[in-house]
Amino acid sequence: METNKNWKDINEDFTLELQQKWIEVGFTYEQAKEWKKYLDHLFKTTDYDFYAWSRDTKKLKVQEVNYNSMDKLREEYSNPFWRNIHPDFTPHLQELWEQHKFVPEQTQQWI
Repeated sequence: METNKNWKDINEDFTLELQQKWIEVGFTYEQAKEWKKYLDHLFKTTDYDFYAWSRDTKKLKVQEVNYNSMDKLREEYSNPFWRNIHPDFTPHLQELWEQHKFVPEQTQQWI
């Protein structure tokens, strides 16, 4: 874990637990800081899975995620077909299944 950086400098809502979650989904301190810079008041420390999904699944750079596209992205991110698979099914798990070319119906059969 990047312990030499104070993530609260990015946003005062960062806790050690949230910092760890950001790192687990592949963000460094510098990358989290960049997301905060570009998203400004739209930035939420708890949205690490959404930002990782935007980066990894949608292949978007932080500069491409803006106020105008945020609602559409969030709607796609919270696709109810994937959400209904299992109460603990996270967007990160959705991403993993999608990487293997599974659709919600196929995934449901496996779970």
